[in-house]
Amino acid sequence: MPRRNQAGRDIAQMTHAEKVKSVTELRLMGMSYQEIGDRLGMSRANACKLFKKAVDMVESDAKEGAREVLHGVILKIDRMILALSPAAHKGDAKSVREIRNLLDQKLRILGLSTPDKVAFTDPTGTVQATFGNEIGGIAIELMRLKREAESKGGDE
Repeated sequence: MPRRNQAGRDIAQMTHAEKVKSVTELRLMGMSYQEIGDRLGMSRANACKLFKKAVDMVESDAKEGAREVLHGVILKIDRMILALSPAAHKGDAKSVREIRNLLDQKLRILGLSTPDKVAFTDPTGTVQATFGNEIGGIAIELMRLKREAESKGGDE
């Protein structure tokens, strides 16, 4: 008698996608890879490999969905900048500040912004480094000056 999946389909006649789906369903029901392999007539390693493939597909779909959302947000920011541009070109300081804020948001979304804080640590990233304290002090002072200039409304 042929082995059958959850839906009663002959396992030997299943497509690769159907096998991945069956392995995933059984794994989510709490079965071990060995139990899945025994039930579907495949090795434990193959059951594990098919489940990993399902997880990889879900991760890929999630990443693609996130990319689409980010693309939509970037398009919205671009439209807002475009709408504010005529007033900014006429010298409206509020529009200029808003465009600058929107561009900062866009840079953060794209991962192109610089960090607001700099901490000098050892290679493990856990212990404050003893070297470079002079450089660290300079970097902190520069960041303080930058914030001070921004808070004064530096519309240059």
